[in-house]
Amino acid sequence: MSPHDGPRSRPGFLVVAILVAIALLAALWYVRRLPGALPVDELIGRLKSGTPIEQTAAAEGLGKLGDPAAVDPLIAALAAKEWSLRRAAALALGQLHDGRAVGPLTQRLEDDNVWVVIESAQALAKIGDASAVEPLEKRLKAEQKKKKDQQNTDLLTHIETAIKTLKSK
Repeated sequence: MSPHDGPRSRPGFLVVAILVAIALLAALWYVRRLPGALPVDELIGRLKSGTPIEQTAAAEGLGKLGDPAAVDPLIAALAAKEWSLRRAAALALGQLHDGRAVGPLTQRLEDDNVWVVIESAQALAKIGDASAVEPLEKRLKAEQKKKKDQQNTDLLTHIETAIKTLKSK
């Protein structure tokens, strides 16, 4: 009897089977994240009713596709419970350059999550509507009064950049 026969070889097979299953799941997840892999209507459907990961991936995909039909669903996603979805929706709205998003994005400047605020500020700069300068300056002043830390410093930098971009247009 060789050392590779018997019960000892089964755990090795099981480990390989588990690794293959994990690789397949990872590949499926990656393919589902590709913006061109799904039509706009299906991405909008996932944005509205998918799992949090699917919703975030759908928002990112909709931004990359650039279809104006995604603006209203993305605006609705700015109010989501998950900060990662709010951040992805803000990013996507910036990529769409649609003025309908200015009001909702300025409201997100008051978000509790720094990454949502940063993406909202950047999106407002990309859209280029000068009416966003005042709310950006308001958030900038509020941040300047706070104790400095790395997140605060990053936020200040992004807001200042957005203000400069909007004032230069």
